[in-house]
Amino acid sequence: MVQFFLPLVTKKKHRRSITTHAYIMSEAKDAHGDRLLVLTPHDIDIYDASGKNILIKYEKSGTVVRLASKKQNKLYDLPSGTSVYQRQIFSGLDNMPSVDGRKFGGIIVSDKVGEFFIANGRTMGTKFYVYGPDTSPEGGVRGATGSISGTKRLVEYYAP
Repeated sequence: MVQFFLPLVTKKKHRRSITTHAYIMSEAKDAHGDRLLVLTPHDIDIYDASGKNILIKYEKSGTVVRLASKKQNKLYDLPSGTSVYQRQIFSGLDNMPSVDGRKFGGIIVSDKVGEFFIANGRTMGTKFYVYGPDTSPEGGVRGATGSISGTKRLVEYYAP
């Protein structure tokens, strides 16, 4: 496991100085002591409660899991010429690696992939936790343009 420690803040507590660190990890441990594998196209930054300081950076693994979908049929064209198609119907996972539950107790995925695990994790025989970044108003950290730059916490989509 690769870890880098970055001193953030030094606090006085019980007459001792304690330095808080940010952890940058490619394989991080979750609350259950298991390693997490990031299967998104970007790193996941976990911020403190204020949303100003990064506490943990989960590094992307290089593998990105996406939802597979069935072919969408065209329904009609609007008067402006814009085509309208059927909604996407998701049929499985694309690029899902074989995850060894003994090495990786959990994965971090996008919200859509997480929702797929809620519906299909048991039938797929999933033996690891599935997490995602919390992008809710309380959990998401937004940049100056309003786009998500990180999260204050993870959400659990699936537990074995």
